[in-house]
Parts: sequence; C-alpha cells; structure tokens
Amino acid sequence: MRELNDRRWLGYIKSLPSQIQYAWPLLATQIRLMYWRRVRGLRIYAAPHTLLRVRWLVEVDTSKGEIRIGDYSSINASILRGPLTIGDHVLINIDCDLTAHEDGPITLGNNVLLAPRVVVLGAMHEHRDRTRLIREQGVRAAPVIIEDDVWIGTNAVITPGAHIGRGAVVGANAVVTGKVEPYAIVGGIPARVIGFRE
Repeated sequence: MRELNDRRWLGYIKSLPSQIQYAWPLLATQIRLMYWRRVRGLRIYAAPHTLLRVRWLVEVDTSKGEIRIGDYSSINASILRGPLTIGDHVLINIDCDLTAHEDGPITLGNNVLLAPRVVVLGAMHEHRDRTRLIREQGVRAAPVIIEDDVWIGTNAVITPGAHIGRGAVVGANAVVTGKVEPYAIVGGIPARVIGFRE
C-alpha cells in the first residue's frame, strides 16, 4: 500500500465525521502513554480525554516522581519532570518547562492556563555562600502550588515555594517568588500586586 503524504493524510482525517476527528488524537495520546510506560518505563498517567501533543515534548522525566494529568487537559509543554500533578481542563502551551524535584513537587489545579514559555521550578541552585562555588552548594527545593482558575502569562517564572491562589493572574515576564493572593493580578520582578479581578 502506498504511503500517504502529510497533506493527503490530514485531508483524510478532516473528511471523517467530527466524532472520529476528535477521538483520533485522544487515541494517539493513550497509545503514546502506553508505549512510554511499557517500553520506556516512564511513570506518566493521564485521564482518557487528555491530549499530549508529542511534537512539542522534548523531555519527559519521571525518575524522581510520577506525572499525573487530569481529564480534558491539553499539554503542549517542552519539558515535564515529576513529581508533577496536573488537574482537569488545564492548558499548557508550547515551550513551557515544568521541572519538579523530589523535595519540590509541582501541583497545578483545575482550569489553569499557562501561556508559551512559562517556567515552573520545584528546585533551583543555592547561591548564598560567597565562599563556595554555586555548583557546590546544592539546590534549594520547595513545593509549588498553583490553585484553580489561574492564568500565567508568557515568559513568567514561578520559583520554588511559590503558592498562587485561586483565580490569580500572573503577568507576562513576571517572576513569582512567594505567595500570591486569590484573584490578585501580579506583575514585575519580583512579582507584586497591581490589581485584583473584579
């Protein structure tokens, strides 16, 4: 049988009934997950209606903890490192880096939106001791919690120990280093409250 090129294959998919068009990416996601678990030994689990867009994934690492993804979520991130828990109806855009640590797990609630190039870190290099090289000081790890209905703008950085309250908005290029109140709008480096959602 002659192979279909990409354009003809896409045309074929679009000619299928809408239920099948929707089901095909979901089936592909479940097949990928099965391959990753059985062949590559990765501990990554996703609910049946979750989409993992593999063309954007550069690295998936579960050596320090498993990755769990809720239902109806769409993951386009470039790097996922466990322990990582992602809720339902979450959208993670392209080029995002979610790097957790065994002492700094990352938890995303439901209905969280991450714009492109967001970085969420569960650990970072310790650097306070000037008498030692930074690479010799180890890491500082702390859990990161992002509650429900949070929107994080492009190029934002969420550092270890950050806790972003329900309904908060983090502006583009902001660096969140601590706690963000529920429904607050924050921006800047380090992020400060610039308003509240009405």
